[in-house]
Amino acid sequence: MLHFEHLTIGYADRIFIKNFTAHFLPGQLVGILGPNGSGKTTLLKTIAKLTPPTEGRIILGGMPLQAFSEQNLARVRSYIPAELTCAWPLATRHVLEIGRSADHRNWIETLDLGNLLDQTFNTLSSGEKARVLLAHSLMRSPKVILADEITSHLDALYQDKLMDLLRDYTRTGKVGVVVLHQPDLAYEFCDQVFMIEDQKLHLLSKKPPQLKGQILS
Repeated sequence: MLHFEHLTIGYADRIFIKNFTAHFLPGQLVGILGPNGSGKTTLLKTIAKLTPPTEGRIILGGMPLQAFSEQNLARVRSYIPAELTCAWPLATRHVLEIGRSADHRNWIETLDLGNLLDQTFNTLSSGEKARVLLAHSLMRSPKVILADEITSHLDALYQDKLMDLLRDYTRTGKVGVVVLHQPDLAYEFCDQVFMIEDQKLHLLSKKPPQLKGQILS
């Protein structure tokens, strides 16, 4: 589903990841770990086609990412940024209706959003916004869902609930890529866990003892 060919990401004055090649397959939830400033957000933005790669390319569903129009790409991938804002003073129910597909399932009930529908989205707490934007993404039924630190604003109960939802969603033949600061969450819910370090994206095969119970910052 997602193929990375000799991918280098970053900017003219700073490279975060160099010459990365890998495959993220349908049915996988992939966790990305790394300290602040290591390039986690830049990686997600590159996959979302919001930031161009420095070198290499990304293949999505057999087609180069750069060949997708913005309209076509919006149909197959969803990106939840770390900054949970809306440019317009919309009610939560109207945010959820933007781009919703016919097969939206009952995400409002699943994510306990019923009592938030008539509130203005930007007045919600960060945790409530995270739940709304996840519901919005899932309602669109994307093939690839990208989430940047979506658990950072949530208590432990909702952290587990959202990660469980993402894992179940990817099991239907989708791909999920989630940036996390909590290694324990990554190892509990993700099929693959990568660490950004020294301009490389390292696949971690098992939970390193030094990461247990820590929060990367």
